[in-house]
Amino acid sequence: MATKKQKRERLARAEAERREHEQFEKRRRTVRTVVIAVAAVAAVAVVVFLISWLNKDEPVVTPDGVTAQGGVLYPAANQASGDAVEVVVYEDPLCPHCRDFETEHGEFLQEAADRGDITLEYRPIALISDDSVAPVNAMACVLDGAGRKVFVDFHDRMFAGSTPTPGWRTSPSSRAPTTGRSPTASTTVRTTAGSTR
Repeated sequence: MATKKQKRERLARAEAERREHEQFEKRRRTVRTVVIAVAAVAAVAVVVFLISWLNKDEPVVTPDGVTAQGGVLYPAANQASGDAVEVVVYEDPLCPHCRDFETEHGEFLQEAADRGDITLEYRPIALISDDSVAPVNAMACVLDGAGRKVFVDFHDRMFAGSTPTPGWRTSPSSRAPTTGRSPTASTTVRTTAGSTR
């Protein structure tokens, strides 16, 4: 049978173990709280960095000859007169009706602009389908990389020839003239309201 002394020793050991266990649990909770707090602060810092990085205001460089509405002014040989008519042509490179319009009236409009009778503005838009986005972007890349004169040449080539198809990229008549610069992925065109960026 256990004596009173042995019982007190067992109770003292049990109390010491209990205190030790409580201290261990307290340290574990403290470490867990610190780790969670550090992770939360790191997550907030990452979110703040991403938001500021995505929303930073970078200046938009607009190529020469681009209007406020995102159109491209035809580089006429002569300055338009004060009473010149403003002609704005909305076109989708894959639209057969747009192609017919260009075939019928494109040369006439360019000649009228060269005489100074009209100001001619092209506003390429993706109207037919998502397949139209690539040729509209190609037009923006040519404008950005080579200027308005090469843009007009590219525009005329794109609308020349047979009925467009989604496989327009393989057609020899729609290849871009050599600009000495390859288009970059950063050049984009917003098709909403015909604005280019």
